[in-house]
Amino acid sequence: MISRTVTVADPQGVHALVAHRLCQAAGEFSSSIWIMASGRRCSLVNPIEILAMGMSFGSAVTVLADGLDEADALAAVCGLLTES
Repeated sequence: MISRTVTVADPQGVHALVAHRLCQAAGEFSSSIWIMASGRRCSLVNPIEILAMGMSFGSAVTVLADGLDEADALAAVCGLLTES
């Protein structure tokens, strides 16, 4: 398992479109991927759970990935969170 902490760069925070893109990106990998923020953790399989995390602009978020393609999965998800 590997992890990386990033800062949410979208000025609107993690909204529905971002949550949808995160789920799509996670679905392209065989690894399991989670997000941790404010002491809570969720899997990137359900956009509603991602939205419920309430990640706003500037939030520190830890992305965790575990599996055969974990490095690529981690890079893809972190890239989505850090683009504005």
